[in-house]
Amino acid sequence: MNSDDDKSYDDSSDNDSLEEEYGLFYNTSTTKIQGHLHDLMLKLQRQQAKQAHYIEKTRLLNRSIQKTSRQIGKLTNMITERVYENERSFRKHTSERKGSVDILPPRDHLDQDIAGEDSPLLADHPRQLAKRTGSPSHRLESKRQRVEPSTPLATQESKPVPEKGRKPEIVASGEIAIATEDFCDLYLHRSQYVVNKGFDKKPRSLLYNIAEEGLNPEMKNIMVTTSLDGHVKTIGKGYLYSTWIEDLCWATPTTLALCPAAKKGSSDEESVETVSLLHIQATDESSIEGRVQSLQELPHEKGISVIAPFGGGRRSADDVEHAQFVTGGNDKSVYLWSMSREDASSDFSVSSLDSINVKHTSAVQALYYDQPNSRLFTGGADERLFTYDMQKQSIVAELRMAGRSFHEIGAIRLVRFKKQRV
Repeated sequence: MNSDDDKSYDDSSDNDSLEEEYGLFYNTSTTKIQGHLHDLMLKLQRQQAKQAHYIEKTRLLNRSIQKTSRQIGKLTNMITERVYENERSFRKHTSERKGSVDILPPRDHLDQDIAGEDSPLLADHPRQLAKRTGSPSHRLESKRQRVEPSTPLATQESKPVPEKGRKPEIVASGEIAIATEDFCDLYLHRSQYVVNKGFDKKPRSLLYNIAEEGLNPEMKNIMVTTSLDGHVKTIGKGYLYSTWIEDLCWATPTTLALCPAAKKGSSDEESVETVSLLHIQATDESSIEGRVQSLQELPHEKGISVIAPFGGGRRSADDVEHAQFVTGGNDKSVYLWSMSREDASSDFSVSSLDSINVKHTSAVQALYYDQPNSRLFTGGADERLFTYDMQKQSIVAELRMAGRSFHEIGAIRLVRFKKQRV
């Protein structure tokens, strides 16, 4: 770049000079401005040509530097090989002169001690311990010298491969021999405390008890969880399903209703599972006792995908316990289960199983019963949310969702729906 170019470059970085230079053209004719513009365009072309020339020279120089670095590495390896061969010949000659056979270690273990305690070389070549003193004439240079190119990091082809750690030999005196390397490895033992996970597989559900404060104080503190390994966490490891629990709910304050997922049999056909009831009989701060009841009814053709409570259970005047819950299935259907039993020690019997007339076109994935308003909300994989009036036995509202509905909670009744007549 000539002096004129340098001057222009310096002026371009000075805003005051630019203002003065542009001020000269305010009263200049258009013809002169066009001529000056033409000169500047030619000047820019010369500068770009020089820039391309220097970029090409830099690229070639980088390739030359990389080639030189590779040559240095090859020559260094060659020197290392020759030093190793000389050492091997020296040791062989010394062993023959002493009348003993010295077995050389493999080349990959040159990092370790070059002789044992009983070797004749100890007299002539004292062992080097943790602190190196002096420089014996026969000491080898490190066979793993790393050649660091003098090029910038941006021009290097690849990063140097980190060296593997060595295993220093522990001698009788308890010290570690450093051998021929100029570095040592420090081995530290780090204590580890591992907390066992709560589940072997992914957790599936989390549920608190619905018991009132005065009814059963112990039951109020229960939290039930399930996972994909088939365990109901509060029951213990002895209680195991052959498949995981898809969903669960409290049918009564002391009874859990669980719907296992459909499983594949030996013929790769899905086996539909029915609802199971878990009757909790006794509990304290550290353990729970219960028994399992499997219902016989199978209303859903492709298995149950979701279950929700329907009222929470009640007792009639004759002290009969009644319970209800709703289930949604992969077959797009929704059913209301009604059951009763004489006392807490007996099993529930299903008194009625009613189909809810909702119009989902895909699997039902969310259910919630709004007891004060007697409304049942159902959501599915078809991205639709229905509001079903249990008294009128009809759909009173339908809402298009932006995505699938998976869980519906009590706060859903605060949402205002635009009614659509069906």
